[in-house]
Amino acid sequence: LILAEWMNDVAFPLWTSAPVSAGGLDFSPMIIGQVMAAIGFCVIPVQLFLFPWLQRRVGALAIARWGTLMSALATPILPFATFPLAFPPSPVKVWTCIVLGHVLRYAFTEMVFIANNLLSNNAVVQADRGAYVGITTTASCIGRIVGPLASGPLVAWSLTNGSTSPPFNHFLTFLLCSVALLVNAAAAFAMPRSMEHALPESRTEPYLDRAGI
Repeated sequence: LILAEWMNDVAFPLWTSAPVSAGGLDFSPMIIGQVMAAIGFCVIPVQLFLFPWLQRRVGALAIARWGTLMSALATPILPFATFPLAFPPSPVKVWTCIVLGHVLRYAFTEMVFIANNLLSNNAVVQADRGAYVGITTTASCIGRIVGPLASGPLVAWSLTNGSTSPPFNHFLTFLLCSVALLVNAAAAFAMPRSMEHALPESRTEPYLDRAGI
């Protein structure tokens, strides 16, 4: 999830600043900054109000499953803003794709991050939680390193390779992000429902329920 998120975060400003002839939006740095600031403000009510409401009604596991899936489906919408190429691109189409493919995706992803934190706390007993958090944090840091390293060159190549149709035009990075999110969604749907509840603290108690048996 971290890998896909950081790939997307790097790809968005690079793609939106690229010229329309290459498949970008030719946004100025000011417009890109305003869009990213607006996304930040939109996430606040999602975290404060929408996530708690959903968590009480459907649980963290359902949010992790369906939030990741919806994020994977929303991500490829974004590059449709300039496909097929039009000069100039339709403002209505551009902003619709940004709202659906970036703002909503970001909201879904933020809810999934919170849900994953809750589920992670339920995955191990208290005595092992420190080691578990250390492992997951290390994996997260690797994703934060690999994501930008992969995303930047991929965006640059997709905008300059001369391709005018998916998947090797400006769609490429966003499609790879979507695939990574689908893998995460598959993993989330494989989690047993018992992840909604904390493990027994005693090491001697059986773990059959966690295994879904």
